[in-house]
Order: sequence, then C-alpha cells, then structure tokens
Amino acid sequence: RLQFFEKDCIDTMMYDNGKKYELYQSLNTLRENNAALWSPELGAPMVRLETGNDNIFACVRQKECKKCGSNTVIAIMNMSSEEQEFTLQLGDLAGTYNRMCGHEIELSDAQPINIQPWHWMIVSK
Repeated sequence: RLQFFEKDCIDTMMYDNGKKYELYQSLNTLRENNAALWSPELGAPMVRLETGNDNIFACVRQKECKKCGSNTVIAIMNMSSEEQEFTLQLGDLAGTYNRMCGHEIELSDAQPINIQPWHWMIVSK
C-alpha cells in the first residue's frame, strides 16, 4: 500500500512481474516529456470532451510550448461494465495521435470508437 504523504518506491516484483511497473514508467515518461501534463503552473488545464455517451469520460490537455511545440494528450475511459461506442467532438484536435502501446491512431469527429468494459486509452502528440 502506498503512503499518501510520503514518497514511496515501487517494487517491480510486487506488480505482476513488472507489468504494472512498465505502465507506471510509461505514464511517468509521458508526463515528463509532454508539456500539457506538466504541473498546473506550467501545464494545461483539463477540458472535458463531449462523447454523447454518459459511460465514457474523455478529456484533453493541450499546451503550446516554445521549446517543444504543440503538446496534446487525450484520455478516454469506459466507466462501465459493457463495451461502449461513441464519437468524440474534437474540432481542431482531430488528427493522428500516438497511443501508449506504440501504435498510431487517427481521431476525427465522425469516427465511431469502440472501447471494452473498464478499459482506457491515452493518446498524445
């Protein structure tokens, strides 16, 4: 169990032979390398995205950075026990994104997206 007010080291052997550790590493790397996710003073505010589906929570953080250009992160979460289909209202955010698994995904306003029960997706550019 992690302590709330203390810095904890995460033991890689504790988490499914390191699988969750790899996830934490990926999330930390994304946070460090994408200006949209930096601390509130330096990063960007979270803006909820319209999905047309009450079971889907989607949000974006977007930041222009002089050093590293445009940074965008979109998080999508299925908050239900059933597969969900939805479309995002992206406007200017439409485009090609990198998924944390290393593959690219094209997101547009008209594109229906399916997501498995309790699954999530984080994409960035």
